[in-house]
Amino acid sequence: MDENDIKIEPVLKVVPYSKWIAPSSDKTLIFSSSNAVRCAAENLEPTYYRAFCIGQYTTQCAQSFGFDASYAGQSVQDFLIHFAPKEKSFVHLRGEHTTTDLRVHLQGIGCEAESIIVYDQVELKWPNKTVEYLVGGTPVVLPLFSSRSAEIVCNQGMNWGKHIAIAISPVVAKVCDEAGFGKTVIAEVPNAEEMLKLTAGEYGKLSP
Repeated sequence: MDENDIKIEPVLKVVPYSKWIAPSSDKTLIFSSSNAVRCAAENLEPTYYRAFCIGQYTTQCAQSFGFDASYAGQSVQDFLIHFAPKEKSFVHLRGEHTTTDLRVHLQGIGCEAESIIVYDQVELKWPNKTVEYLVGGTPVVLPLFSSRSAEIVCNQGMNWGKHIAIAISPVVAKVCDEAGFGKTVIAEVPNAEEMLKLTAGEYGKLSP
């Protein structure tokens, strides 16, 4: 893969919220993204809290900030099945936009749960040259790491028929399929390493 063929174009910006009240330290925190970890650490003392983290990277990030953080599965489903029943009181620290309301699911299995929104994902406008490139004749492989990113991309009003989406989850894939991507590939494991492997693989198939 030629580095000149790699374009990094953010579609959103993480904006931390500051006006939220930190939960009591007897609550078990849940982090489902590293963004939530970073934003939470700005408004509370990490060493006071125990946390369950979804995903290895999120776990490592939380540990680096000083949380008593434990890996709790690679997906929300893993967490709910294998880890949640062991605890009784949770606080999910999350972004403004989410596809799964963990609070509702946790309450549904008999746990006390609340959610605190600690950041927003603000849409960024693509430069004209990026839009022009995407509407041109060259197929592009787009890795999409969240449903929020997928929604922003797919709402650009373009013809995605010639492009390939690498989706981190079935939820993201559904958004891409509805937008009309020519091909959608779903990561078997929702992490950066798998997304990179799939992106490079699909790019290799396009190369002459």
